[in-house]
Amino acid sequence: MSTKSILAVTDLSARENMAVHRAAQLAGTHRATIKLMYVPAPGQAAHPAAASRLANAASELEDSLGLRVRTAAVKAHTLEHLTTEARGVDLVVLPHRHERTTAAFFRGQPVLRLLRRCGCPVLVARQVRGEHYKRILVAVGLSGPSEDLVKLAGNFDPRAEVEIVHAIGTLDESILRQQEHSGADLVVVGKKRSSAWEDFFHGSVAHRVLSWGASDVLVVPDAYLEATAPLAARRTRRAGKPGLAMRTASRRAS
Repeated sequence: MSTKSILAVTDLSARENMAVHRAAQLAGTHRATIKLMYVPAPGQAAHPAAASRLANAASELEDSLGLRVRTAAVKAHTLEHLTTEARGVDLVVLPHRHERTTAAFFRGQPVLRLLRRCGCPVLVARQVRGEHYKRILVAVGLSGPSEDLVKLAGNFDPRAEVEIVHAIGTLDESILRQQEHSGADLVVVGKKRSSAWEDFFHGSVAHRVLSWGASDVLVVPDAYLEATAPLAARRTRRAGKPGLAMRTASRRAS
């Protein structure tokens, strides 16, 4: 994963600025550019001074990081606008929001609706404990590009310890138990392309972790892993040959 551009979403409140803070940390690690986007929380009126406050936040970040920080235009705040801004970036960082609406019940939380439209990884920031992630828990399945997901997690914050847990079944609570046991401050999960109805009736590991976990969550579309995998790895996978053995110690949760 090459993280050269990051889109960070905030309503400019102290709680949601955790997403901006986390985006700034990752930008410093990867020397990436940042774009800040103002999106008020559901039911919240747009702040009349949002444009100037967003510009000030960008200026402060630029001075502290020595990196380019841009702002998205403050206009209608729909999922379509967020999707448009997310196109072409390597990572979207969102604050943790839990909607209690009919749309969220049937179509999923905003982050899942965004993932259906956006092809890049999405990080949901719940808390900032330190200057970087200390322990990353990677949930891998019995199929799909698991090796690529582990490599992505290792590169996401090279200073962090990486632990692997096998996710068996979308409603299995092993990942949540292991996150609490290990004290992981980031959980990385893959996400297959699915419709709103498939997620509603069958669920997903990503949905489970986003709904009940306590740590930050990085959701990576399987299609993104396939598209960004080295050509040799893609040829090996298509030929049905085994990939390289994972070097990180893994724990199978039962």
